[in-house]
Amino acid sequence: MTGTYRLLGVLLLAFVVAPALAEVDVNSPAYQSATAHDPNFADRTIWPASVEQTDFIKQEWPKARVLVFAKAGETIRGLDLNDAANWFEDGEPATSGPDEKTDVVFPTADKAYRINGNDEGFTCRHITVGSGVSISVRGGNVHGNMWIKKGATFAQGRPQGDANTFMRSDTVKPNRIANKILHNRARTSSIEWIGKWDLGDELDLFSGTFIVGPDATFNPGDRSVQRVFSDATLILMSGSTFQKRGSQYHSSDMEIEGVFLIGTPERPITKDVTLGLSRKHKGDARLSKPSDRGLVLYQKGKMHINSADPAKARLIIRENSLPAASHKLSPEEEKEMPKGIDMLLLGEMKFDGIEFHDVMKGGILLANPQTAATWEHVTYASDNLAAAAELVGKYTGSMDGKINPGGGIAGGTLLNQKKPASEDDK
Repeated sequence: MTGTYRLLGVLLLAFVVAPALAEVDVNSPAYQSATAHDPNFADRTIWPASVEQTDFIKQEWPKARVLVFAKAGETIRGLDLNDAANWFEDGEPATSGPDEKTDVVFPTADKAYRINGNDEGFTCRHITVGSGVSISVRGGNVHGNMWIKKGATFAQGRPQGDANTFMRSDTVKPNRIANKILHNRARTSSIEWIGKWDLGDELDLFSGTFIVGPDATFNPGDRSVQRVFSDATLILMSGSTFQKRGSQYHSSDMEIEGVFLIGTPERPITKDVTLGLSRKHKGDARLSKPSDRGLVLYQKGKMHINSADPAKARLIIRENSLPAASHKLSPEEEKEMPKGIDMLLLGEMKFDGIEFHDVMKGGILLANPQTAATWEHVTYASDNLAAAAELVGKYTGSMDGKINPGGGIAGGTLLNQKKPASEDDK
């Protein structure tokens, strides 16, 4: 594509108005019939035009068995979802249960229903959870797309495999998809999260691409570090929000050794993106230490902003003001908390369209403070805790820091448990 046509495409994309998920007519035939295995991407009442730019729309899937839950409308505890007796296939009783090459549907029924699976969990390819359905399993291994319809929930889902997939939740409140997600896929594959999501605990990205889609919200837990390792990429798309589900006074919120993108050159942001960071105690409170920060970009890491209009579509960095959901401080410890957020930025930065809020004095630590002068379309808001000239500080510590691979991995949901991605995956 020539430069002229590429620019024209970007400008046109800036004016595409996507239907908000909250505005989707859940009673429409198009919405009711669409599934994770047959998403009907062409219908603009349920998918925005920007879906054409995604990786998951290009993914090809071979034809597969489709199992429909046979006991829709019944609330059951301890159900074995691997048992063929619980499924229909082509309108007839299934002869075998689901596996990684099988698509499953929990259909909307005349009344809401809840299914609690037994300890074995189950495995499928694509999964659709219809409106009014609540599914909770020990481990639901999903090798394809996931679509949780409005008014539904799905707990302990585990995205697996190396395909380019979407995870869509049309719920009003964030869907607690799992306690932990340890994302380890081929470097060429991606998951795009659509709608509102949260986790009970950590999000670790070992390899592959993790995308928070347009206008989506993703809230990892507030008792661990969210780590992006060298083979992984985290992307926040236009209008999205990424922050912990509660302010975390201890440990760093995020550590980046891989790639952290705000939009991409092919999908630049057209609306503000929000990154919420927690204040840190930095004292003698439980689990806290002076080096805790809201964001750490290590020397090998990269953080780039790709905006269609940097004066209007920016990365907004602000304090996560949500109350702590897990580890909480005493009233006395709360009083000791320093005001403001801080970050350590040592890696490659391409900032064009960024706005800082709630930053403490010297809270933007750089190896060379003059780096900040190379940033474009930068705003230091009036609610920072010092004058703009005092927000940037010089870092004098070691430049050899890197993510600690321990701490919290044991007992997590290691997606695609295999060796880390190799050079062949690049």
